[in-house]
Amino acid sequence: LEGLLTISLHEIVQASHRREEILRRHARERELTEGVLFAGGGISTWALAQGLKDAGYRTRCEWILDRDGRYLESAIRNIPVIGRETRIFEATVEEIAPTLVPPVDILSASLPCTNFSRSGISKKGLERPEDDENANTGFVGLLGIVRAVNPSIIVHENVPPFAGSATCRVLVSILRKLGYVVQERILGRELGAFERRDRHILLATSAGMARHFDLARVAPSVVP
Repeated sequence: LEGLLTISLHEIVQASHRREEILRRHARERELTEGVLFAGGGISTWALAQGLKDAGYRTRCEWILDRDGRYLESAIRNIPVIGRETRIFEATVEEIAPTLVPPVDILSASLPCTNFSRSGISKKGLERPEDDENANTGFVGLLGIVRAVNPSIIVHENVPPFAGSATCRVLVSILRKLGYVVQERILGRELGAFERRDRHILLATSAGMARHFDLARVAPSVVP
């Protein structure tokens, strides 16, 4: 109509409000939902659920995805948080339809590290990680899933060189534009590793919840 001015919240702001309200409700109920991309053997999935259990929260794994069925079979057999109601997807993150994965409070992901490790880059003869046509689009699929499931918390783990990659820097920039506060830290023994196995940890939390999460406060779980 002529002369009508409509003012509304931007879609990104609305999405932030929705996910934070759902997380607050689930936190009061002491049960959080989780989705897993690039599952591997599911060890990080188990560790995250165990940490939440230690803090007094139950975790319900809504879905788990990996392109390698062997990893999924191992995770199903060995990870208690994966139950009969968990949806199992054997697919690449680029080809999965976002409508198939329901919203979750926490998204756990780990882009394949082969292209980002020094040995992987050398073995494949890459000038940069993104030069591998078979593995350079995973983060695009990851971002599509983020927008679809709208998690309040995103936990991503990779090798330390990932921090300096173009993939990481673009991922961080887009997550910030989507209303997340992003923290990064290299962790090793703080995660309970008995060998020197440092990892780049990226923690993205919805801006309204970010004050509750601080990677700098993570302390060693095992002291030699």
